[in-house]
Amino acid sequence: METLAPIPTPPAQRWREFRIQALPILTFIAVLICVVTLWQNYVVPTSIVGEVESTHAVVISSVPGTIKELKVQRFQRVKAGDEIAQISTMDAETLQAALRAIEGDLKLMRARMQLDVERNIQSYESFRLEYLNERVELSLERVRSKIYDAELARQEQLLTNASGRLIDYTIYDAARLLAETSRTNLVEREKYLAEKEKTLPQLAPATKADEAVLEAIRTQEAALSAEGGMVTLRAPIDGMITAVAQHTGSKIVENVPIVTISATSSTRIVGYLRRPWNPIPKPGDTVQVRRQSFKREQAPGTVIEVGGQLEPIAFNLIPITTGGTNELGLPFSISIPPELALIPGEPVDLILNTR
Repeated sequence: METLAPIPTPPAQRWREFRIQALPILTFIAVLICVVTLWQNYVVPTSIVGEVESTHAVVISSVPGTIKELKVQRFQRVKAGDEIAQISTMDAETLQAALRAIEGDLKLMRARMQLDVERNIQSYESFRLEYLNERVELSLERVRSKIYDAELARQEQLLTNASGRLIDYTIYDAARLLAETSRTNLVEREKYLAEKEKTLPQLAPATKADEAVLEAIRTQEAALSAEGGMVTLRAPIDGMITAVAQHTGSKIVENVPIVTISATSSTRIVGYLRRPWNPIPKPGDTVQVRRQSFKREQAPGTVIEVGGQLEPIAFNLIPITTGGTNELGLPFSISIPPELALIPGEPVDLILNTR
């Protein structure tokens, strides 16, 4: 019997058999490989969540006023000490009115001081004229003392005359009394006028009322300017302006946020251990820190401190539960691996290496 050539199988039939017999097995193997790869490289235990700690500083004014100049804008980088804004705590009209009121009060004070100066000048001139009059009296007293001394000498000659007393002791004692009294009065008045002459320059009145008032006006203006002038607000930390709540010309009250500064770098990661609580991390434990990026870079970090109580976990780290209540977790801090270059506020995956 003649052997016939085999009938060739159409490609469509071969493809159909391949899809039915081999393709499901290959698909299962590929899915299994993908699942294993995802499990090893992307899936993280959900019992630990964390994010890079972000530092924020809110710049406020401790006094009410008006923003005269806002020197920053959003996304601008600043350094600690840079000027953020200038606040005028008093408008120009109020400041001028206050200065005019102070100037009026000080002018009234100047008028009163001028009256006091004029009274002091009159008192001083009266005192000086009295001193000059007393000096004249002292000069006259010196003349009288010489005359009394001469009279006493004559009376003493008459009393001790060799031919006999020409006067009695009463007349001699009267002359002696006048002479002694005059000498004593002369000595005491000289002492008195010497002391009075020393005191006289100290009683000279001050004639600088205008200068004193002008100095007082300048002092009051400086104090008013310090109180009602410009207040400069400065950045407390290095970082970036992430929020601007007020603008130039805005009226502000005390403790109202003006801008928010966020640090551009961080020093630690804050992780939260969710239920179940086993195992609890300890200082010194190693934690695998993994970025939530396409390449899933990871590097080891070290547990620095572990909190002593449960704290609410931020909503951006875990799904919102029914009712919208915060889930509690045990916080702990982790050192940042420098090779990851993490951004403050960035959520990360954490895997605690069990010993």
